[in-house]
Parts: sequence; structure tokens; C-alpha cells
Amino acid sequence: MGGLARLPGDPAGPPLSIGGGLGEYMGGVFAAFGALAVRRRVEHGGPGEHLDLSMLEAMSLMQSSEWLHSQLLRVPPVRRTLEVPSIEPAKDGYVGITMVTGQQWLDFTAMVECPQLEEIPQLRFQIGRWEYRDLIRESIRPWMAERTVEEIVALGQLFRLPIAALGNGATIRDMEYVTERGVFVDNPAGFHQPRPPWLMSRCATAPVCRTAELGADNDESPWCAGESASDPVPVGLPLDGVRVIDLTAFWAGPAATHLLAAFGADVVKVESIQRPDGIRYSGACAPMWTTGGSTAGCSMR
Repeated sequence: MGGLARLPGDPAGPPLSIGGGLGEYMGGVFAAFGALAVRRRVEHGGPGEHLDLSMLEAMSLMQSSEWLHSQLLRVPPVRRTLEVPSIEPAKDGYVGITMVTGQQWLDFTAMVECPQLEEIPQLRFQIGRWEYRDLIRESIRPWMAERTVEEIVALGQLFRLPIAALGNGATIRDMEYVTERGVFVDNPAGFHQPRPPWLMSRCATAPVCRTAELGADNDESPWCAGESASDPVPVGLPLDGVRVIDLTAFWAGPAATHLLAAFGADVVKVESIQRPDGIRYSGACAPMWTTGGSTAGCSMR
């Protein structure tokens, strides 16, 4: 397996598998982009199209450049690894934290008051921290143990670090950002579930209903006849004429808008001149996710 699917786990332990249907999930995400794009063209009188998707390539695209990182850093290829730091104990719980760029690592060492960790160049890259895992954990543990999760997260946000409080099945529904955004909704079966993570102006999300019994829809045809447009529409990319304003950062958001650009949308990524997107400090990752789009720099004071 390529990409992120082959990386998790202690190299000294047995292989680990990411939980859930990873292939189906990733394949479905990419298929959704294509289906929505082609549907828009059809609604405007254009032709339909056959979408051919490789589930294997969708999975391999996750963290697909780790082999290149190894070559550029002149270190052995990564077989399996754990992020260091990652899930770390605080005074009253756990925080999740990750550093992708060298600047984020330097900011983290300043935050946890461990200047000695700045002097080891290998630690500026996640791929080089595993060999120093004991040193890193021993160095940061006293600082983390003296502070609450809320204090660490608030300070980490000031340093622009990817950091969050971690919950569990008993606590996650009551976390502040979860309740503010109304993340969980009632399911008719008597439990709570996450709402859809998107909003569209032209259509509302489907209401939460009971899961249909197996085979209940076997007699229902998903296809309905349509009428062809009387005047043929020029064939172009499905999202020709669509402009997308991209206010996201790092790579999750740009990876999504990158696909919209591939389908023909005019994607304009907005960044602050004073504080550019942090992924630009991570080598080739930035242009990899911004191909086909343009960037607008704004002075934000």
C-alpha cells in the first residue's frame, strides 16, 4: 500500500491498519467531486460523461510524497512511523499536535521552552524525529504536565500551531467548538451522530432518517429519463465559468480546491502578505496542491 495507508505504527511492532473502509471513503470523496462537476454541466445543457475512478490511486495519493522527502533529506525510506509529538498528556487530559514545517517545529520548541531541541537539524522534519522520540518526549513532558489542555491549546494557537483538545466518546459532544457549530444531531434510532460537514446555498442537507432495511430499495431505479437540450452546448471542462474563492490554508483545503481547478474552475486562493499560508514553508507541497489556480495576496493588518 502507498501513501499514508502504509505509514502508521511503531516500526518495532506489528503493522497497523487504519480503521474503517479507507479505500471506499477516499474513492467516494474523489467520485463526489466528479459527479457534482458533471451534474452541473448536464444541468446547463451539456453532455454527460463516464467517470472512471481508481480507488487504489485515491488511497496512494494520501501522503504520496514521503519517498521524495526521504531522498531529499538523505535518510532511509520510511517504512512505518509515529508522529513525535502527537497525542500528548497534559495536566487534565490530552492534546493533539503536529508540526509539518520547520518553522512550526521552531515555534513549538519556543512554546514548550526547550531551546536545546532547536539545535538538532533533523528535528525540523517529522521524518527525522522518530530516532529522537525519547529525547523529545522527556524534554516536553514537564512543561506539558504543568498546564491544562485549555492553556496549551490557547498558547499553541497564538504560535499558529496545528493543535487541539482531544475528546473521547463521553466528552466530545460537550467540547466548546463542537457545541458552537452544532456538530452532533439526534438520530431517530436514539443516538447522536455528526451532521454533514458542508453547506450549500441551493440545497439543504438531507434530513436524518432511520436507516432503510436491507433490500428495501431493491425495486427502485436510481435512473430517470431526461431530455436533451435542443441547442447543443459547447463541450468544455465541467466547471468552466465557475470562480472559487479559496480562504483555506495548509493542504486539506487547497487539496479540495485543487480538484475543482482540475475540473475547470477558476480558483483564487487568498493569503495574507504578512502571514502567508504555512504550507509554503514545506517545499514542494505548496505548488503540488495549488496547480491550476491563482493566488491573491492581501495586506491584512
